[in-house]
Amino acid sequence: MKNMLRQPLNKFPKNSSGRGFSMIELIITIAIAAILLTLAIPSFTSFLNSNRVSGQANELLATFQTARLESIRRGRQVVVCGSSNANAATPSCSGTAAWGGWISFVDTDGDEVFDTGETLLQANLLSGVTATASSNIGALVTFQSDGLARSVAGNLLQGRVVLCIATTTPLLNARDVQFATGGGSLRVAKRNATISCTAPN
Repeated sequence: MKNMLRQPLNKFPKNSSGRGFSMIELIITIAIAAILLTLAIPSFTSFLNSNRVSGQANELLATFQTARLESIRRGRQVVVCGSSNANAATPSCSGTAAWGGWISFVDTDGDEVFDTGETLLQANLLSGVTATASSNIGALVTFQSDGLARSVAGNLLQGRVVLCIATTTPLLNARDVQFATGGGSLRVAKRNATISCTAPN
């Protein structure tokens, strides 16, 4: 009995060992992890790019919808225009079809220019995404007090603003924010604009 008590309680068998990974096992593990990472990166990049361009397109859609509602509610003209300094203390319309961002405002005096004293509704500056308006939209969209969108010439609007990210990951790298015939409904559509993000017709 005394001999049994003297024996260590956690005595390992003579043939056991507490060794870790061998060098070959470690190399194989790293190689497998590298392969899995290589396969996952393009998919993750595609997901991030898609979310980025979709998020900006939805933001522009929301800006147009808010501008329409505000024009009806206030009984005044509301303008959404491309702006390259949308984050400035006093932003302005850029006057081009290439929208580096955009602002929307209540155009109290009807001159389609954001003036001191007029109400700024929304402002957004793009980063990593380009926005280009079709020729029949151009530099701005004007919503009259009836909520209808009109071109610079005053015609009921039909056109699109294309938001694009210059990549092939994903292949559907552009979102069209479209005005239906007669300045009516708005929608966002996915499409492949090619890696160059060319201007829409």
